[in-house]
Amino acid sequence: MNHTAKDRIGVIGGGPSGLTAAWKVACAGHPVDLFERQEQPGRKLMASGGGRGNLTNLSPRETFFEAYGPHGRFTQDALRAYGPGDLRDDLLALGVPTGAPDGQRIYPCSDSARDVRDALLAACKELCRQIRHVHIGLDKTCPDCGMCQAVIAGEAAIAQAEGKT
Repeated sequence: MNHTAKDRIGVIGGGPSGLTAAWKVACAGHPVDLFERQEQPGRKLMASGGGRGNLTNLSPRETFFEAYGPHGRFTQDALRAYGPGDLRDDLLALGVPTGAPDGQRIYPCSDSARDVRDALLAACKELCRQIRHVHIGLDKTCPDCGMCQAVIAGEAAIAQAEGKT
């Protein structure tokens, strides 16, 4: 399939949601550029569940929504479209089986958040056009890595990601 620059999708943020979004969009055949502020995408994921990778839970959706109060309402459409079962299926497809040892919280069966991060990162490295370490808003090379370029996360980038341009 021939893609133009207009078809490219930028995912800003290489946390668990950003890695998953980039992978899913790339699987759908779109050219994806993933931009992450940290030198290593998915770094915070490795701290979840004390390193075991508490990924989600099996609470009924309404109970889950109530836990976030009125400020969490912006997540409801996304969580209805992509729930715990979808996440578990996708991780299994990446070779990371999950389980709920307490009947409630979902963890990788290996009890290692690193396995989840590594699987998502490997999938993104295989399918995405690029994964770039950037510092949002800087206009010069990053002193930490010496190679990142500036990205300004403005309305144009968001509109492009939503397919509005």
